[in-house]
Amino acid sequence: MVDPKETLEIMGKRRSVRKFMEDERIPLQILKRIVNSAHYAPFSCNLQPLSFLVVQSDSKRKKIFPAISWARRVQGYAPKNGEHPSAYTIPLADKVEVNGLIKKFYGRDSGKEAQKAKRSIDISIGIVIGFMVVQAELEGVSSCVLAGIDERAIKEALHIPEKFAIPSIIALGYARQKPKIVSIGPTEPTRYRISSGELIVPKRKQKVRWM
Repeated sequence: MVDPKETLEIMGKRRSVRKFMEDERIPLQILKRIVNSAHYAPFSCNLQPLSFLVVQSDSKRKKIFPAISWARRVQGYAPKNGEHPSAYTIPLADKVEVNGLIKKFYGRDSGKEAQKAKRSIDISIGIVIGFMVVQAELEGVSSCVLAGIDERAIKEALHIPEKFAIPSIIALGYARQKPKIVSIGPTEPTRYRISSGELIVPKRKQKVRWM
């Protein structure tokens, strides 16, 4: 039986890593388990419009790297040569399936139901990505979810058909450097900072109301 406390402890050590040991490749079986974990994530209306592209080759990784914005809130912390991810997982959302579901709700309640449908799909995609990130951490693989991407450039570089949308990219690899979390007060700023070359991530205390 899986120890839930141990699992939570592993998840608590997870960080969004931006500096990897580029030459240390992730074994294929581990990559497969990371991608397969998405299969078990819940999805709104059981739509399941996602397929996945796993990018490992040096040439393909180099092509898409310039199309990704890294550490937008921390200047100078983007991966340098030798620090790039050793793999990327790219979720591909079938726009025909997604838009087909949303259109079914148009005309109901002045379009509010369509807005709810779109929001539920966006949330579902986030949950899928969350499953993969947690599985990666359980496998000892670090990750970084990246939404600041040039979707057009990535599609052209990887010959991805126009029918697919790319909601984000998941960078994967073994960490060269993990950010450090520091606890802060409820009103203190959450902006990252660099101290002695180390990325510091401020975390406010979790707010929970019990009723």
